[in-house]
Amino acid sequence: MKISVIGAGNMGGAVARALAQSELARNNSIYIANRSRAKLDALKASFPQCHITTDNTEAARDADIVILAVKPWILDPVAREIAPCIKPGETMIISVVAAVPFSHYDELFCGCCPTFRVIPNTAAVVGEGISVIAANHASQAQTALVQSLFDSMGITLLTDEEHINAYMVLCSSGTALAMRYLRAAMEAGIAMGIPAAEASRMAAYTMRGAAQLIIEHGEHPEAEIDRVTTPGGLTIKGLIAMEEAGFSNAVIKGHLACLK
Repeated sequence: MKISVIGAGNMGGAVARALAQSELARNNSIYIANRSRAKLDALKASFPQCHITTDNTEAARDADIVILAVKPWILDPVAREIAPCIKPGETMIISVVAAVPFSHYDELFCGCCPTFRVIPNTAAVVGEGISVIAANHASQAQTALVQSLFDSMGITLLTDEEHINAYMVLCSSGTALAMRYLRAAMEAGIAMGIPAAEASRMAAYTMRGAAQLIIEHGEHPEAEIDRVTTPGGLTIKGLIAMEEAGFSNAVIKGHLACLK
């Protein structure tokens, strides 16, 4: 099976790296295409088993799966370029381009291809990503195959097109929003006299541990908050101060603003 990734930017590069490190790379051909050579050379140096090219048509030709990871404003010219290389009804098109509906892919590829919209997040590169998947013109077997591709990068979730943008905000944009909390926590640590590198590391591990508690216990976050919060103690004072500063409202508004 030939799997091609077109675009080696932040997201395309993360997907390419995750695929190259997965079991799929052992038995299948991974092609990566990008306009600039530097990113391709860096990927080739790390993953010599991958094929690299600056020619999108070379990557797309005879591919079983084409993963489009380009900027939205160059999607159309790239799609028109590779369309003659697509096997009608056979080649699976996977797009990680945000906010482009299936109807547009039907126009670009004559409505004849199994098409998937996938929203991964950048944690895919360390195997901790979440990829939200919606399918169009695809069989259950094809959908399962696409899930297996992205399962190698973390976990996957199937949804419909109506809800994929909401998941994109929560899981993909949410990474940046979580990083902003992490930065603030680090700065608080520095203000309390902790060296910057240690403050960053400890805040990150604290966030990671808190997230794992929710994943493992499956409880509402307030249940874990209650375990830390002593009546009249220090933690409740911090929580009150954060809410007085509008913390929860800011987080909710931040997510909702990403959806507009």
